[in-house]
Amino acid sequence: MKIRIAFIVCVMLVAIIGINSCKKDPFINPYDDPALDPPSSNPNPDNLNPSNFAYLHSKIFKPTCANSGCHDGTFPPDYRSINSAYNTLVYQKPVNSSNNVFKYRVYPYKADSSILFHRMNVIMGSGIMPLVTDPQSDWPVKKNDYLNDIKNWINAGAKDMFGNYPQLGNLQPQITGFLSFPAGNTSSPFPRGFGNIVPIEVPPNSSIDLWFLVEDDSTAAANISYNICNVSTSLFNFTVSDSVPLTYSSAGLTANDFSGNAAQFTHKATISTAPYPIGTYLYLRIKIDDNSQDVITEIPNEGTGEIMSGYFALKIKQP
Repeated sequence: MKIRIAFIVCVMLVAIIGINSCKKDPFINPYDDPALDPPSSNPNPDNLNPSNFAYLHSKIFKPTCANSGCHDGTFPPDYRSINSAYNTLVYQKPVNSSNNVFKYRVYPYKADSSILFHRMNVIMGSGIMPLVTDPQSDWPVKKNDYLNDIKNWINAGAKDMFGNYPQLGNLQPQITGFLSFPAGNTSSPFPRGFGNIVPIEVPPNSSIDLWFLVEDDSTAAANISYNICNVSTSLFNFTVSDSVPLTYSSAGLTANDFSGNAAQFTHKATISTAPYPIGTYLYLRIKIDDNSQDVITEIPNEGTGEIMSGYFALKIKQP
Protein backbone atom coordinates (compact mmCIF):
# COMPACT_ATOMS: atom_id res chain seq x y z
CA MET A 1 0.00 0.00 0.00
CA LYS A 2 2.80 2.43 0.90
CA ILE A 3 4.48 1.69 -2.37
CA ARG A 4 1.25 2.45 -4.29
CA ILE A 5 0.77 5.74 -2.45
CA ALA A 6 4.37 6.78 -3.17
CA PHE A 7 3.96 5.86 -6.84
CA ILE A 8 0.74 7.90 -7.12
CA VAL A 9 2.40 10.91 -5.49
CA CYS A 10 5.30 10.72 -7.93
CA VAL A 11 2.96 10.53 -10.90
CA MET A 12 1.06 13.57 -9.64
CA LEU A 13 4.29 15.56 -9.15
CA VAL A 14 5.45 14.73 -12.68
CA ALA A 15 2.08 15.81 -14.10
CA ILE A 16 2.15 19.10 -12.19
CA ILE A 17 5.66 19.84 -13.39
CA GLY A 18 4.68 18.98 -16.96
CA ILE A 19 1.64 21.25 -16.87
CA ASN A 20 3.67 24.16 -15.54
CA SER A 21 6.40 23.65 -18.09
CA CYS A 22 3.85 23.83 -20.96
CA LYS A 23 2.69 27.32 -20.06
CA LYS A 24 3.50 29.91 -22.75
CA ASP A 25 5.92 32.68 -21.96
CA PRO A 26 4.19 36.03 -21.56
CA PHE A 27 3.96 38.01 -24.86
CA ILE A 28 6.30 40.98 -25.07
CA ASN A 29 5.50 43.59 -27.68
CA PRO A 30 8.84 44.88 -29.01
CA TYR A 31 7.22 48.22 -29.81
CA ASP A 32 6.67 48.79 -26.09
CA ASP A 33 10.42 49.29 -25.71
CA PRO A 34 10.90 52.86 -24.40
CA ALA A 35 14.11 53.07 -26.42
CA LEU A 36 11.95 53.21 -29.55
CA ASP A 37 10.07 56.31 -28.43
CA PRO A 38 10.70 59.35 -30.60
CA PRO A 39 12.57 62.25 -29.02
CA SER A 40 10.40 64.60 -27.02
CA SER A 41 11.61 67.52 -29.13
CA ASN A 42 13.60 68.12 -32.31
CA PRO A 43 17.31 68.87 -31.96
CA ASN A 44 18.17 72.51 -31.55
CA PRO A 45 19.82 73.60 -34.82
CA ASP A 46 22.01 75.97 -32.82
CA ASN A 47 23.73 72.89 -31.40
CA LEU A 48 24.48 71.43 -34.81
CA ASN A 49 27.71 71.90 -36.69
CA PRO A 50 27.29 74.64 -39.35
CA SER A 51 28.56 72.14 -41.93
CA ASN A 52 25.62 69.78 -41.21
CA PHE A 53 22.91 69.96 -43.84
CA ALA A 54 20.19 70.01 -41.17
CA TYR A 55 21.74 73.23 -39.88
CA LEU A 56 21.87 74.74 -43.38
CA HIS A 57 18.25 73.82 -44.04
CA SER A 58 16.99 75.14 -40.71
CA LYS A 59 18.99 78.37 -40.80
CA ILE A 60 19.10 79.19 -44.52
CA PHE A 61 17.06 77.22 -47.01
CA LYS A 62 13.81 76.87 -45.05
CA PRO A 63 13.39 80.43 -43.67
CA THR A 64 15.13 82.24 -46.51
CA CYS A 65 14.40 80.37 -49.73
CA ALA A 66 11.18 78.39 -49.23
CA ASN A 67 9.00 81.50 -49.14
CA SER A 68 5.75 81.65 -51.07
CA GLY A 69 6.11 81.58 -54.84
CA CYS A 70 9.81 80.76 -54.72
CA HIS A 71 11.32 77.41 -53.69
CA ASP A 72 8.21 76.24 -51.84
CA GLY A 73 7.56 73.44 -54.32
CA THR A 74 6.59 75.87 -57.08
CA PHE A 75 9.81 74.99 -58.91
CA PRO A 76 13.07 73.24 -58.02
CA PRO A 77 15.04 73.20 -55.84
CA ASP A 78 12.33 72.40 -53.29
CA TYR A 79 13.35 73.70 -49.85
CA ARG A 80 10.20 72.74 -47.93
CA SER A 81 11.82 69.81 -46.10
CA ILE A 82 15.33 68.59 -45.41
CA ASN A 83 14.88 65.61 -47.75
CA SER A 84 13.32 67.56 -50.60
CA ALA A 85 16.02 70.23 -50.34
CA TYR A 86 18.90 67.75 -50.35
CA ASN A 87 17.47 65.56 -53.12
CA THR A 88 16.79 68.51 -55.44
CA LEU A 89 20.23 70.04 -54.92
CA VAL A 90 23.01 67.46 -54.84
CA TYR A 91 24.01 66.05 -58.24
CA GLN A 92 20.85 67.57 -59.75
CA LYS A 93 21.07 69.28 -63.12
CA PRO A 94 19.86 72.89 -63.18
CA VAL A 95 16.97 73.82 -65.43
CA ASN A 96 18.86 76.78 -66.85
CA SER A 97 22.57 76.79 -66.25
CA SER A 98 23.76 79.60 -68.51
CA ASN A 99 24.70 77.53 -71.56
CA ASN A 100 25.63 74.48 -69.48
CA VAL A 101 28.44 76.21 -67.61
CA PHE A 102 27.27 74.53 -64.41
CA LYS A 103 26.70 70.78 -64.48
CA TYR A 104 24.93 70.46 -61.11
CA ARG A 105 23.12 72.66 -58.60
CA VAL A 106 25.45 71.24 -55.96
CA TYR A 107 28.62 69.60 -57.23
CA PRO A 108 30.20 67.82 -54.24
CA TYR A 109 33.74 69.03 -53.43
CA LYS A 110 33.34 71.86 -55.97
CA ALA A 111 31.57 74.90 -54.53
CA ASP A 112 32.80 77.18 -57.30
CA SER A 113 31.35 74.78 -59.89
CA SER A 114 27.97 74.58 -58.12
CA ILE A 115 25.28 76.87 -59.50
CA LEU A 116 23.73 77.12 -56.01
CA PHE A 117 26.81 78.86 -54.63
CA HIS A 118 27.32 80.90 -57.79
CA ARG A 119 23.77 82.28 -57.78
CA MET A 120 24.14 83.37 -54.16
CA ASN A 121 27.23 85.40 -55.03
CA VAL A 122 26.95 86.64 -58.62
CA ILE A 123 24.18 88.42 -60.51
CA MET A 124 22.71 85.86 -62.89
CA GLY A 125 19.37 85.85 -64.68
CA SER A 126 16.87 87.44 -62.29
CA GLY A 127 19.57 88.48 -59.82
CA ILE A 128 21.48 87.24 -56.79
CA MET A 129 19.70 84.62 -54.69
CA PRO A 130 17.78 84.99 -52.48
CA LEU A 131 15.77 87.61 -54.33
CA VAL A 132 13.62 88.29 -51.25
CA THR A 133 13.71 87.12 -47.65
CA ASP A 134 10.94 86.47 -45.17
CA PRO A 135 10.87 88.54 -41.96
CA GLN A 136 11.98 85.55 -39.83
CA SER A 137 15.16 85.11 -41.85
CA ASP A 138 18.42 86.49 -40.45
CA TRP A 139 20.10 86.25 -43.87
CA PRO A 140 20.75 90.01 -44.15
CA VAL A 141 22.69 89.93 -40.87
CA LYS A 142 24.53 86.61 -41.24
CA LYS A 143 24.88 86.43 -45.01
CA ASN A 144 28.67 86.14 -45.06
CA ASP A 145 28.71 83.45 -42.38
CA TYR A 146 26.01 81.47 -44.12
CA LEU A 147 27.75 81.68 -47.49
CA ASN A 148 30.91 80.38 -45.90
CA ASP A 149 28.95 77.52 -44.26
CA ILE A 150 27.46 76.51 -47.62
CA LYS A 151 30.84 76.66 -49.31
CA ASN A 152 32.45 74.53 -46.61
CA TRP A 153 29.61 72.00 -46.77
CA ILE A 154 29.96 71.59 -50.54
CA ASN A 155 33.76 71.44 -50.51
CA ALA A 156 33.64 68.79 -47.76
CA GLY A 157 31.59 66.50 -50.02
CA ALA A 158 27.99 67.77 -49.57
CA LYS A 159 27.11 65.08 -47.02
CA ASP A 160 23.52 64.56 -45.92
CA MET A 161 22.34 65.35 -42.38
CA PHE A 162 23.49 61.90 -41.19
CA GLY A 163 27.01 62.40 -42.52
CA ASN A 164 26.65 60.14 -45.59
CA TYR A 165 28.46 61.09 -48.77
CA PRO A 166 26.24 61.34 -51.88
CA GLN A 167 26.68 58.95 -54.76
CA LEU A 168 26.12 59.83 -58.38
CA GLY A 169 23.66 57.30 -59.78
CA ASN A 170 23.97 55.61 -63.12
CA LEU A 171 20.61 55.56 -64.86
CA GLN A 172 19.59 53.51 -67.84
CA PRO A 173 19.95 55.27 -71.19
CA GLN A 174 16.88 57.00 -72.57
CA ILE A 175 15.43 57.85 -75.95
CA THR A 176 13.91 61.30 -75.74
CA GLY A 177 13.19 61.93 -79.40
CA PHE A 178 12.20 60.02 -82.55
CA LEU A 179 11.76 61.27 -86.12
CA SER A 180 11.51 59.69 -89.55
CA PHE A 181 12.65 61.01 -92.95
CA PRO A 182 12.89 59.78 -96.52
CA ALA A 183 16.18 57.89 -96.78
CA GLY A 184 19.08 60.32 -97.10
CA ASN A 185 16.91 63.33 -96.22
CA THR A 186 17.19 65.28 -92.95
CA SER A 187 15.10 68.33 -93.74
CA SER A 188 11.54 67.05 -94.35
CA PRO A 189 10.35 64.75 -91.54
CA PHE A 190 7.23 62.69 -91.98
CA PRO A 191 4.27 63.99 -89.91
CA ARG A 192 2.65 62.32 -86.95
CA GLY A 193 -0.96 61.23 -86.97
CA PHE A 194 -3.66 62.11 -84.47
CA GLY A 195 -5.59 60.23 -81.80
CA ASN A 196 -4.68 58.04 -78.85
CA ILE A 197 -1.87 56.43 -80.83
CA VAL A 198 0.18 59.06 -82.71
CA PRO A 199 2.40 57.12 -85.11
CA ILE A 200 4.58 58.74 -87.71
CA GLU A 201 2.84 58.39 -91.07
CA VAL A 202 5.19 57.03 -93.75
CA PRO A 203 4.61 56.13 -97.42
CA PRO A 204 4.44 52.57 -98.78
CA ASN A 205 7.18 50.98 -100.91
CA SER A 206 9.80 53.39 -99.60
CA SER A 207 13.13 53.38 -97.86
CA ILE A 208 12.98 55.53 -94.72
CA ASP A 209 15.44 56.66 -92.07
CA LEU A 210 14.55 56.48 -88.40
CA TRP A 211 16.44 58.96 -86.21
CA PHE A 212 16.64 58.60 -82.43
CA LEU A 213 17.83 60.96 -79.70
CA VAL A 214 19.77 58.76 -77.26
CA GLU A 215 20.76 60.25 -73.89
CA ASP A 216 22.52 58.89 -70.84
CA ASP A 217 23.58 60.45 -67.54
CA SER A 218 27.17 59.20 -67.71
CA THR A 219 27.85 57.64 -71.12
CA ALA A 220 28.37 59.68 -74.28
CA ALA A 221 26.06 58.84 -77.19
CA ALA A 222 29.08 57.67 -79.20
CA ASN A 223 29.83 55.02 -76.56
CA ILE A 224 26.34 53.53 -76.40
CA SER A 225 26.48 49.92 -77.61
CA TYR A 226 24.24 47.02 -78.69
CA ASN A 227 22.17 49.39 -80.89
CA ILE A 228 19.38 47.27 -82.33
CA CYS A 229 15.95 48.35 -83.60
CA ASN A 230 13.26 45.67 -83.69
CA VAL A 231 10.19 46.17 -85.91
CA SER A 232 6.90 44.33 -85.33
CA THR A 233 3.36 44.60 -86.64
CA SER A 234 2.09 43.80 -83.12
CA LEU A 235 2.07 46.39 -80.36
CA PHE A 236 3.01 43.97 -77.58
CA ASN A 237 4.26 40.84 -79.34
CA PHE A 238 7.83 41.00 -80.62
CA THR A 239 8.34 37.25 -80.79
CA VAL A 240 8.34 37.61 -84.56
CA SER A 241 10.02 40.85 -85.59
CA ASP A 242 12.61 42.23 -87.98
CA SER A 243 15.88 43.46 -86.55
CA VAL A 244 17.90 46.31 -88.07
CA PRO A 245 21.06 47.93 -86.71
CA LEU A 246 21.30 51.44 -85.30
CA THR A 247 24.30 53.36 -86.53
CA TYR A 248 25.90 56.29 -84.75
CA SER A 249 26.52 59.53 -86.61
CA SER A 250 28.63 62.22 -84.96
CA ALA A 251 27.10 64.85 -87.23
CA GLY A 252 23.55 63.59 -86.85
CA LEU A 253 20.86 66.22 -87.10
CA THR A 254 19.42 68.93 -84.88
CA ALA A 255 15.68 68.68 -84.28
CA ASN A 256 13.10 68.92 -81.50
CA ASP A 257 12.84 66.18 -78.88
CA PHE A 258 9.59 64.93 -77.35
CA SER A 259 9.45 68.07 -75.18
CA GLY A 260 9.88 70.43 -78.10
CA ASN A 261 13.47 71.38 -77.27
CA ALA A 262 16.20 71.42 -79.91
CA ALA A 263 18.65 68.55 -79.47
CA GLN A 264 21.16 66.43 -81.38
CA PHE A 265 19.86 63.17 -82.86
CA THR A 266 22.76 60.77 -83.42
CA HIS A 267 21.38 57.23 -83.94
CA LYS A 268 19.82 56.10 -87.20
CA ALA A 269 18.17 52.96 -88.56
CA THR A 270 16.95 52.44 -92.13
CA ILE A 271 13.99 50.23 -93.02
CA SER A 272 11.87 49.51 -96.09
CA THR A 273 8.09 49.78 -96.02
CA ALA A 274 7.76 47.66 -99.19
CA PRO A 275 6.72 44.44 -97.38
CA TYR A 276 3.77 46.08 -95.63
CA PRO A 277 0.37 47.00 -97.09
CA ILE A 278 -1.21 50.42 -96.62
CA GLY A 279 -2.81 50.76 -93.19
CA THR A 280 -0.21 48.61 -91.42
CA TYR A 281 1.12 49.82 -88.08
CA LEU A 282 4.79 49.14 -87.37
CA TYR A 283 5.89 49.19 -83.75
CA LEU A 284 9.51 49.73 -82.74
CA ARG A 285 11.60 48.60 -79.80
CA ILE A 286 15.12 49.89 -79.50
CA LYS A 287 17.76 47.98 -77.55
CA ILE A 288 20.77 49.92 -76.31
CA ASP A 289 23.40 49.52 -73.61
CA ASP A 290 25.44 52.07 -71.66
CA ASN A 291 27.65 49.20 -70.39
CA SER A 292 26.72 50.01 -66.78
CA GLN A 293 23.49 48.02 -66.38
CA ASP A 294 22.79 44.37 -65.61
CA VAL A 295 20.49 44.07 -68.63
CA ILE A 296 20.11 45.57 -72.08
CA THR A 297 17.81 48.60 -72.04
CA GLU A 298 14.73 48.19 -74.22
CA ILE A 299 12.64 51.24 -75.22
CA PRO A 300 9.67 50.92 -75.18
CA ASN A 301 9.29 47.62 -73.34
CA GLU A 302 6.67 45.22 -71.99
CA GLY A 303 5.77 47.64 -69.21
CA THR A 304 5.34 50.69 -71.46
CA GLY A 305 1.77 51.90 -71.90
CA GLU A 306 -0.06 52.07 -75.21
CA ILE A 307 0.17 55.84 -75.53
CA MET A 308 3.94 56.03 -75.07
CA SER A 309 4.46 52.98 -77.28
CA GLY A 310 2.53 54.91 -79.94
CA TYR A 311 5.31 57.49 -80.05
CA PHE A 312 7.58 54.70 -81.31
CA ALA A 313 5.24 53.58 -84.08
CA LEU A 314 4.84 54.06 -87.80
CA LYS A 315 1.72 53.85 -89.98
CA ILE A 316 1.90 53.00 -93.66
CA LYS A 317 -0.27 55.60 -95.32
CA GLN A 318 -1.10 56.45 -98.91
CA PRO A 319 0.82 59.65 -99.78
